[in-house]
Amino acid sequence: MRNRLLDTMSAIFLTATLSGCGGIVLDGFTGSPSTVNAPPNSTRGLIVLNSPQPVYPLQARTLGVEGWVMVAFTVDESGTVIPDTIDIVNQQPPGYFERAAVIAARRMNFDNILNRMVRDVRYVFRFELENRDELLVDSPRVEPNFREYLSASFVTPEYPEFAREQEIEGHAVVRFTITESGDVRDAVVVEANPPRVFDVVAIRAAERMRFQPRLVNGEPVAVEGVTHRFDWNLPR
Repeated sequence: MRNRLLDTMSAIFLTATLSGCGGIVLDGFTGSPSTVNAPPNSTRGLIVLNSPQPVYPLQARTLGVEGWVMVAFTVDESGTVIPDTIDIVNQQPPGYFERAAVIAARRMNFDNILNRMVRDVRYVFRFELENRDELLVDSPRVEPNFREYLSASFVTPEYPEFAREQEIEGHAVVRFTITESGDVRDAVVVEANPPRVFDVVAIRAAERMRFQPRLVNGEPVAVEGVTHRFDWNLPR
């Protein structure tokens, strides 16, 4: 009976400790976006008609990580975001939310009252957990001597001029190795539709990607067979 009471009190203390903390400290980031000053939006004469909520990345949700990403892009005369102009301007913390933010930015729509192309539009996507305390308590323990590789940059591939002129859309999947330093090597296209149209720019984009390397026993190791898909879509 006494041991059961002690176990119960220990569980209550652990729950209170986790609930009262500012968040998991991860790669120098702690706390929620409310404790980190995200830059303001800069829509430059555009009225936001649709700003879809980005999908919360599973890894960030599991670890209880919150943050924000600022993206920059160009909006055409009809108020549509031009996909291949989307770029990451700033983010906190790095490596968790950039892909989700880019996908959400592609789906945004504006009322373009200027009736002309507007460049360098900047918009912030925030990622906040609805029930953070519960996730922190129930999340699996993170082994400090192991960390999976994390994306440290998001690269938007070039759109080949001939493909744009002929209104060709498509995708390419690139397989590569992430080195101990987080660089990319041995990039090859393993799937493409249509074939050979986007292969060269896909490999160039993959080689520009950077990662935080996988850690095993606290040491960085190379990871082979990583794949990444790039898409090319014309504005509607």
